[in-house]
Amino acid sequence: MWCRLCWCLALLVGLAAPARADIEAGEMCTLRRDLYVSVKTGQGSASLPIAKGTKIEVMAVAGSAARVQSNEMSGRADLLDLEEACSRAVRQCKLYDAIEVQQKRTMDGRAWRIKPGATVSILDRDRNWTRVKVGPVEGYTETTAINGSCSNIEVVQAKQDDDEDKAGFRPFDVPTPTKSQKVVLVPWVIGPGVSEDVAELFEDQFGRAVENRRTDVRGLDDDRPSRGRRRATLKAHLKGLKKPARDKGVSFLVTGELKKIPTDSMLLSGDLDEAELDNLIEEAPGKYVLILAVFDITKGQVLKTVRTEPSLTLGNPWATKAEAVVAKALPSRGRKTE
Repeated sequence: MWCRLCWCLALLVGLAAPARADIEAGEMCTLRRDLYVSVKTGQGSASLPIAKGTKIEVMAVAGSAARVQSNEMSGRADLLDLEEACSRAVRQCKLYDAIEVQQKRTMDGRAWRIKPGATVSILDRDRNWTRVKVGPVEGYTETTAINGSCSNIEVVQAKQDDDEDKAGFRPFDVPTPTKSQKVVLVPWVIGPGVSEDVAELFEDQFGRAVENRRTDVRGLDDDRPSRGRRRATLKAHLKGLKKPARDKGVSFLVTGELKKIPTDSMLLSGDLDEAELDNLIEEAPGKYVLILAVFDITKGQVLKTVRTEPSLTLGNPWATKAEAVVAKALPSRGRKTE
């Protein structure tokens, strides 16, 4: 009895004790991810995000907290959260008890039950809720639940942007446009649980919507990348397309990233390999989420991203609606008149 009590107390102390941080007052950094800070308001205090990419200054450090300031706001941040946001480090732990992960910071919406043994990445936290990521699932769990279910919390260095795609990923082929074709469509990358058949079906639906409304588009070829070749992040995908598109005289490129989000509770364990995870998510009920990107090759920048939910339901106008939003970032000269 006493041994078990001592073990529990030691575990709680280990979870509560902050790791030593190297950040000191006066330092400045550009955030590698969103950082939540406690800001005083007329009604008390609120937890607000400082966006990724914002330059911040550390004004003071005391105990396990730091006061930070950006151009827009100043507030109190957890010291370890601050160190992670500045260095791309992330806390990870292995579950020895199951947890529920909610889609939102409430008990509403979808939920997933995560099995013991899964490796959990802790993205940010406050007294009530902790944002976590497990495989393709990202959401919120109660802070007391993660404190009571996690062991051996470690701070690990996240992969750098250049290494986000898998080893062996090769940029897709970019078709050569004619002089009149200013907009080129390129196949999408995909996430776990998305088959190449589904990806090609949605690509064809969107491609037809674009070709029906434009006179300057180079459509998709019938020969598309395999499922394995499509596995990469959208950022790595765009980076790989930049040079071949420029070499072939492409003006604007439209591509995307297609993911499947499970809609029902599902069990995820930490020992699934990539093929098992693919099969598990592919067979589970879920919805598809597509991020489309309009890439200006001449300027070397993304002009617009569009989030949409493609549907397998016959007659669903998702592609037409997505094309209308994408068109706002493309030259109006090539768009057909009503």
